[in-house]
Amino acid sequence: MNNIDKENQLAKAKGLEIIRKVKEFAKDDNSFELITNDTIFTKHKYKDTIFLYSKIYVPYELEYTIESNYEYVGFYNLTQNEFFDLKYPLDLYIDQKTKGLYELRAKLIQEIRYYIVKELTENTALFDEIKENVKINEEYFIREINEDIFNDTGKKNLEDYIDLSFSGYDIPKDKEIKYADLGIILDYINNSEEVIKWYEKEWLEKRLNELFIRYEKYKVYSKKFDEIMNDKLNTIHRKKAVKDAIEDKKTVNVTILKKDKMFTFKTESSVFLDEEERYLLSYIIAPDRKKYDELFSHDSYTFDEILKITYGKNEIYNKEQFENQKH
Repeated sequence: MNNIDKENQLAKAKGLEIIRKVKEFAKDDNSFELITNDTIFTKHKYKDTIFLYSKIYVPYELEYTIESNYEYVGFYNLTQNEFFDLKYPLDLYIDQKTKGLYELRAKLIQEIRYYIVKELTENTALFDEIKENVKINEEYFIREINEDIFNDTGKKNLEDYIDLSFSGYDIPKDKEIKYADLGIILDYINNSEEVIKWYEKEWLEKRLNELFIRYEKYKVYSKKFDEIMNDKLNTIHRKKAVKDAIEDKKTVNVTILKKDKMFTFKTESSVFLDEEERYLLSYIIAPDRKKYDELFSHDSYTFDEILKITYGKNEIYNKEQFENQKH
């Protein structure tokens, strides 16, 4: 074993010892301060949670130690026997990153959403009493679907459409899950099943009409997504093919047919890396942009106006070839 390995082992052992001491300190109702190496720890107990705070300890500079401030460094849950939200210096002594407050909140909302969707899909009779006639224009979803296909994010599922908002409706204020609402998160750590069931019941009882509308919207989105995905001649697939082909290229040559005029210009390839209705002229190199303005003023071009895109002698896209596939 070399010196570096020995040092790493010693540092790990030292870190584990500090964590052990902090854990014992958190559990000990008769201890209110812990000094370990160059750090002083103190705590505040709330129900089954111990909030931990630390500050620098300099034994030979008492004034410096007194004047330094305590900083929040995470908390320890007695029920789960686990640390959460650890920050410096405690996070130095833990191999794996502990779950933070934002992560716990996101996980809670994700689980509530999961169980609501499960209930909606397994118990469709929930909607039997709803008489509302929902009219949804499928064209509304085209932009969203195009972006999902273009960016390779895939088809959304029903859970994505149950985008829960925990404020703005008639639940008690202390039950709104905001980022700073620690009480709900602590309850979730102690008894996740009970908290999830409470919110699931609230939504299914008080917001069923809204869930029905979102459910109907998702059905339209899903149907339209499949149609566009299976239509291989759809423009979005052409756009995506171009994006995939030019990702490692700085500039490309583009030929367009616009207002009965054909024009070839050089543009930065990054203009095609986003799903756009119209392409910005600012990406066209300066000399070609001047000629473009003379021909078309400042009217930007669309993908349907592109005849071909080339890189050197290689052809990346040819509209005519795509058009011929229809016949």
